Amino acid sequence: MKPISFTIAAFLGLNFAAVAQTKVNYTDHVLPIFKNVCNNCHNPDKKKAGLDLTTYAATMAGGESGAPIKPGNVGGSLLYKLSSHADEPKMPPKGDKLSDADLKILSDWITGFALETANSKPIVATANKVESAV
Repeated sequence: MKPISFTIAAFLGLNFAAVAQTKVNYTDHVLPIFKNVCNNCHNPDKKKAGLDLTTYAATMAGGESGAPIKPGNVGGSLLYKLSSHADEPKMPPKGDKLSDADLKILSDWITGFALETANSKPIVATANKVESAV
């Protein structure tokens, strides 16, 4: 963080560590990316591949391919793989992959367990219970 930010944080009586640890969340960070890049096709009217990314609830509900993200697991999240052009079909289909900065936001959001807002509780996926026969 730049010295000016630290000075402002100190002046306002904020904890420097708290300022440095902004929680990446859907409402403040991810939705603006979706609005700029994804919502022309993934909205309630078009719902390409059955996916609507205009709200947190719709995003988490997923589409024809199931859940678009696996909270806590970037590598297992289809939305990230398609947006980074690591998998097919590449998204957006007629454009470059998302910028490195936008991909970092998506990655941090997924890794941070897909918070809806800065005050949300993390979504923790339940592990699949595997039983073995003896």
